[in-house]
Amino acid sequence: MSVHRTIEFIGNGEGTKDIENSLNRLIDVINELGVKDRSHWALGLKGVKHEMKAHANEILNCAKSFAYYLDNYGKE
Repeated sequence: MSVHRTIEFIGNGEGTKDIENSLNRLIDVINELGVKDRSHWALGLKGVKHEMKAHANEILNCAKSFAYYLDNYGKE
């Protein structure tokens, strides 16, 4: 069962564009993992750990980007 979740982001246009983009990318990356079939996860957990680590690093990088834009919001 796959559930695609979205967040309605109501920002202030250009001022929050980077925050919205990074948040949407993070959501997309997580959703992409949610639609993988069982064989993908079985392979990943049985020894193809480099692929699983790549997924984790992509999520981490997206989260760091999101945090960066949140921390720097309004500091221009």
